[in-house]
Amino acid sequence: MFGYSKEAVRVKVKKCEGKLQPELRKFSVDPQITSLEVLQSILIKAFDIKSDFTLSYRTVDDYGLEVYLPLLSDWDLDAAFLKAHNIALTQWSVPCVLLIVYMKPFAEASEDCVPPVLTSTSSMVEKTFNMVSRALNLYEDPNTPPRPPLSDIEFRAFLDTVGQITNTAKLREVIYCGGIDPSLRKVVWKHILNVYPDGMTGKERMDYIKRKANEYYGLRARWKDCIQRGKVNADLAYVTSMVRKDVLRTDRHHNFYAGSDDNQNIASLFNILTT
Repeated sequence: MFGYSKEAVRVKVKKCEGKLQPELRKFSVDPQITSLEVLQSILIKAFDIKSDFTLSYRTVDDYGLEVYLPLLSDWDLDAAFLKAHNIALTQWSVPCVLLIVYMKPFAEASEDCVPPVLTSTSSMVEKTFNMVSRALNLYEDPNTPPRPPLSDIEFRAFLDTVGQITNTAKLREVIYCGGIDPSLRKVVWKHILNVYPDGMTGKERMDYIKRKANEYYGLRARWKDCIQRGKVNADLAYVTSMVRKDVLRTDRHHNFYAGSDDNQNIASLFNILTT
């Protein structure tokens, strides 16, 4: 699915804990059967870890610089395996994933263990953001906090008599500088993420969303029917398996997902992501 072979992948890990000397471990894993949970259990045994820890993996950004990103899910682990495989192809070497184990949360991780390129890349991002802000004159005074979130009254001022957006660029600038009032997000995000084609009236948008909703229900019915008839191909089996693992790990302390695995909101999330 992701383009890497089924061969074993080498893993090199550095464990960082305060001012202690970093510890190193090396081992190999099969990417086809190694989930994040399995990898974490291997690391716990390898370093005899008895407290919480966080993981980062090495990758290369669009500028060719090495950076370390948080390893938080099976998707991140797949990305790490794929990047290691791609690097190995260019260097005619064996795929190798480089990891760092932090014995603190990411926000508190010791700078001694963070590769210099990570710090420099962060500085580059901050510098670029400041340059863009100045170029667009988004903030006259950099010490002045952003404007208040977009309100319902202010949003309606961007609509004409038939519900068309009159100044899309200005609307995006207002949102960029101050965000959106939570009660408006379910309406405005469709505009700023280009869900609606340009130039639609309010009525046309309602008809469009109804049509797209019917398309969704049709697609959902198709894969559900395949499952009920036992005709599940490899792609559908893979997608449902990956989605199920992620959906079942939703935050059960949040009221929306609280309770058992048959929570209707969890079932709805599974249906949406699979479709």
